[in-house]
Amino acid sequence: MKKPSWITSPDVLTLIVIALVLLSLLGGCAHQDEWTSQDTWMQVGVYTLMAADAYSTTNIQYDPDQGEIGPIAHHALGRQPKTSDTWQYFVVMGTLHYVVARVLPEGYRTWYQGALIAGHTHWIVNNADQGLFSKYEAPPPIQEPQCTMCQPIR
Repeated sequence: MKKPSWITSPDVLTLIVIALVLLSLLGGCAHQDEWTSQDTWMQVGVYTLMAADAYSTTNIQYDPDQGEIGPIAHHALGRQPKTSDTWQYFVVMGTLHYVVARVLPEGYRTWYQGALIAGHTHWIVNNADQGLFSKYEAPPPIQEPQCTMCQPIR
């Protein structure tokens, strides 16, 4: 039986529903602090690091000795996450991080984005130490079989 995608897992769906309900209930409590250019650049930094983290995480599946060790990602994606599941996970998490950042007051928002930057930097360094950025190259091109009957006549 094919393992379902991480997003259809009952645990993950429950977590997403709870998060969305809480965010909708807290929406009325959201601070009306202006979103600054610093907030935008911090969020760009978060997304850039998330993309690097996601890319390196997709390479875990190619090494049977490697496994996802992040507690949340491991629970959602499993030990050897598939590429599509990894990118879906990071898109959903990136969206949730943005919504949380928008709801937080300015001082907490900066702290939250800084914590995300520090966390993803930690995982990127860990993944780099494991060789997940450089270890996996594209497979060599397929060589055309040599036909002995097709050799040029000399």
